[in-house]
Formats: sequence, C-alpha cells, structure tokens
Amino acid sequence: MKARHLLAAALLAGTPALAQDEDALGNGVDELAEVVVTEPGWYRDEIGKDGGHVSVIPGGVLEASSAPGLYDIASQVPGVHVIKHGARAYGGGTDANAGIFIRGIGGAPHTGIRVLLDGMPQQQGMFAHPLADSLMLNWADRVDIIKGASPVLHGNGAFGGVVDVIPREPEDGFHGRGESSFGTYRTQQHKGNISLKDGPFDLLGSGGFFKTEGHRRHTNNWVHNYFGRSRYRLNDQFRLNGAWMHYRSRWENPGPTYAPFATKGEIWEHGFNTSLENSFDNFHGRSNFYSDFGHITMSGAPGSHTRYESYGIDMPETFRPWEDGECTLGFAFERYGGHFVNPAKNFTDFITTVAPYIQLRHTIRDTVTPSAGIRMNYSPEFGWQWAPQFGLHYRLAERTTLYGTVARGFNLPAIAQLVVFPGASRDLDPETVWHYETGISQRIGERAAVNLAAFIDRGSNLIRTTGVFPLQEVRNVGAFTHKGLELSGTWTPVDNLDLYLAATGLDPDSQTQGNPGARINSGILWRLRQWKLYLDGEYADHRFGQDHEVDRLSSYLLVNGRLAYELEGVGLPAGAEIYFAMENILDQKYTYVPGYPMPGTAFTMGLAFDF
Repeated sequence: MKARHLLAAALLAGTPALAQDEDALGNGVDELAEVVVTEPGWYRDEIGKDGGHVSVIPGGVLEASSAPGLYDIASQVPGVHVIKHGARAYGGGTDANAGIFIRGIGGAPHTGIRVLLDGMPQQQGMFAHPLADSLMLNWADRVDIIKGASPVLHGNGAFGGVVDVIPREPEDGFHGRGESSFGTYRTQQHKGNISLKDGPFDLLGSGGFFKTEGHRRHTNNWVHNYFGRSRYRLNDQFRLNGAWMHYRSRWENPGPTYAPFATKGEIWEHGFNTSLENSFDNFHGRSNFYSDFGHITMSGAPGSHTRYESYGIDMPETFRPWEDGECTLGFAFERYGGHFVNPAKNFTDFITTVAPYIQLRHTIRDTVTPSAGIRMNYSPEFGWQWAPQFGLHYRLAERTTLYGTVARGFNLPAIAQLVVFPGASRDLDPETVWHYETGISQRIGERAAVNLAAFIDRGSNLIRTTGVFPLQEVRNVGAFTHKGLELSGTWTPVDNLDLYLAATGLDPDSQTQGNPGARINSGILWRLRQWKLYLDGEYADHRFGQDHEVDRLSSYLLVNGRLAYELEGVGLPAGAEIYFAMENILDQKYTYVPGYPMPGTAFTMGLAFDF
C-alpha cells in the first residue's frame, strides 16, 4: 500500500499534459464567442470575452492517448466526470453504460449536457441525451468543453455545459492515416481517416470499427462509426458546408453482480447538417440546418423498440453596431421526439421549441469587455423560458486575466421522463439553474500557466427518479446548490516535455451519484527522438453509488499509459509508429456503479501509419 501511495504522489505531483496544438489556437472555441487563450500545454483553459470558461483538449492528446471515444478522455478535464459500467462506453445515462457530469450536473439520463459534432447536436430525440458510442475522435482536431450554463448561444440542454467536437482542418493535397490495435478481452480497433484540399474545395472522411468481448460474461460490444464533411468556398463572402455521420452499435449488459441478468441492445443512427457561412467586412454568420435520426432495440425483459429523430435550424449573425462593439442576433428552431413501443406502451410524441436570441459585447480600451445577452425559448408544451447571460472579461495585466459570468440555464423534460420511464409524469416542470462563476488565469513566462475558478450553481425543479421498481416515480425534487473550486496548471520545463496537474473540489448537494467530492488529474507527454511517452492519472475520493451519500464507494487511483516508437525506413509507410498501451496500470479494484466492477489492468498493441 505504501508503494502505491508513493507512486501516486510521484505521478500526481509531476505529471499530466501534452503539447499545445497550434492550429487549435487560431480557431478559437466558437466564432460567436471569441476566446482569449490563457494556457499552453495539453489540456488548457480558454476564457471567452463573454466571461465563459472553456476547457480544451487539443488533437495532440487525442492522438497520443489513442482514446477511442470522448468518454475515454473527458475525465481528464477538471470538473468533468464520466461513469461507466464496463470497459467500453455505450448508450447514455446512469442506467445505461455511460454518463457524463459537468460540475455535478448530468447523469440519469444526462439531458443537462449539450453535445455537438461539427455543429450537429447529438441528441437522442426520445431520451434527450447523446449516445456515448457515437462520439468517436479519430477525425477530431480538438474537443471544447464549456463548463456551466451557456443558454444564449446553445439553448435547451446547455444546462450544465456544452461539449463540442471540432473536426480537423485539411491540409493542401491528399492525406490519410490508418491505425489497428489488438488487446485484452479480445479487443480490437481499426480506424482511418482521409483529407483532401484542392483550391476552394476540401473533404474530410473517417471510419472506425471497435469490438470487445468485455471483462465479464455478457459484456460484448461492437461499434461501426463513420463521419464525413465537405466544404466549398463559393467566393470571398460565402462557403457551403455539409457533414454526415453514421454509426451502428450492439452491446450486452450483464446486470449487477448481486442480481445478474442479460440484456442486449442495438443502436443505428444517422445524422447530417448543411450550412451556408457568410463573411463580410462588418458582419459574419451562418444558416445551419441539422437532422439526426435512428432506432434503438432492447431485448430481454420487458424489451422495447424506439425510433427517434430530431431536426432544427440555427441562424446566428454577428455584426459591429459601433466601434469596439459587437452584436450577435439569431433565431433557432428545434423539434425532437419519436415513437416508442414495449409490451405496456405504444405512442408517438414530439417537443418543439423556437427561440430568438441576442448577445452584446463592448471592449473598453482593449482591457475590459462586459457582455450581456438573452434567449427567449418557447415551446407549446412548456411555455416561455427566459435565459439571460452576463459576463465580464478583464485583462488586469499582459499575462493576467480576470473573468466572471452569470447565466440562467434551462432544461426541458425529456419525453422519456414524461411518458416512457416507470412512474413517468406529464406534470414535470423544466429544470432551471442560475450559474455563477469567477476566476483568474495567469501566464507564467512562455512555458507555464495556472487557472483558478470558483463556481456556484443554484437550481430548481431538478428531475429525479425516486423509489424502487415497480414503485418508481419521476418528479421534480426541488432546489439544489452545487459549488466548487478548480485549480489547474500546465508547464513545459524543456522542449518536448509537457506536464499538467489539476485539482477539483465539488459539493454536489444531495446529487452525489457520479460526482466525487475530490479529484486530482495529472499527465505527461515526453518526446525523445523516435520515442513518445504518454501518461495520465486520476485520483477520486468521496464517491457514492447513489444520491444522498448512499452506497459509499472506495477511492481509486487510475494510471494509464502509452509508449510509441516512430518507425523509419524498412519499407514502411511514412509516419508509421508502433505502440504499447496499458489501462489501469496499478490494477485498481473499483466501481462507478454498485454491482458493476470495472476492468483490471488491460493491454493494447497497435500500429499507426500515414498514407
């Protein structure tokens, strides 16, 4: 035990981070919410001029870690926590195999987190949550995570935050990369991507396959995943964009160890979006249409079949009404729902929302930028929801930035909560939250940076499932207050070595399921000639398997690593590397959900190459 504690101290005091992705710096987090970069390194913070707090995972860490999906890397961000039932994340919500929480909000199902793939909202229309196995990352340039309510630009569902997966920017000519790996539990993964840029036209394509037999009986899982995007610049002012995604997944759920049962499921999903961007001297914006549809089939008792769909438009336009001022006007429409059938229920239902919104910003002497905005969301089912947002960005010194934000987020009940779940009720009210955050970001020379953030979320009408099946009830359980601190830092002591360390303290009120009270994250990326070493670590304590501090879970220290060697010559393709990876190096015995033990140490070997 002492040896493990010494190893933990060494890792957590001297590690995590990765080299900053220079391309990601220039792009910002959102063209509608210009950001100021405040940290170098692997994970970094960016502070929007509207005072919003954004955490960025650049493409460098996504590639170096070989993370197959978003849920395999997101927990390295302070304030973000992922729970799973097994080695592979699939489905959504704490009752499935995966749930994502941002500062205590999310989970069951995680309808309070808005997830975007290149502008396409990933919202399973019936349950109003993204599906974990659709969030592959082999085509991603970076992942942006907005922590806290972001209602003006993102609307319904951006209750606890927003996750935006940004595609890579193609380089001139044709490029491609492939990767194959095999590992413990007969796990295999094969993926590849191509890009083409020729004058005004560019193309990005990606595909992947993942399969595992799992660490327990009846934990088989396989996923096919494809993504494509094409863009054509019509002239200096307009560009036409189109994106498409498709994935199919099958899985088995063995049930908890104390009451095992075997169920199977299959998901098929297809999505696309089309947008027309405009850019002139004094204004720019886009008109975006998106659609997402698919089906979920569950076998076992009682079994069900769901056909879901969602579609919408979003039309923001930003212009300068006066010198040093900026205004964004927009309009959004969204409709989501579908058809659900099981032995007890058979129905079709949809929710429709429309929302105009406006955001104003003004910069005073290139130092202080106050901002204010509001979104007025209307749905026939729930009436009007007003969502104001205020921010302040203050450049105290060349390397010191103070920021703050206040926002009122909202989250409409999912159709599943209204009709599908046992004890569902149509009398549910929308969840609301007032988000307060302040912080300071400090650059230290050219090689280090520190960020400190304090936040409070005061909410009402929180929706929870209470009772025990079959006497369950879905209802608004009242008010909640989440509060916490986040401290993170990055350091590049010498070229080719990047270090990262972060700590999170969270008081989630009574919502203790999936929300550790204390976490420490760390990591390292070290490059030496043809070698590349990646390590990350996560320590979590004060954990519970249920709300109200029920089912106390033990603390854990997870350490994962990947060692890669770049191959040169011997007739191999350019950019070829062979790698060896380990998960849970310390072979920790832990669970996120009672009755679902997580895998021990697992090994992977793989080969990646350019073409």
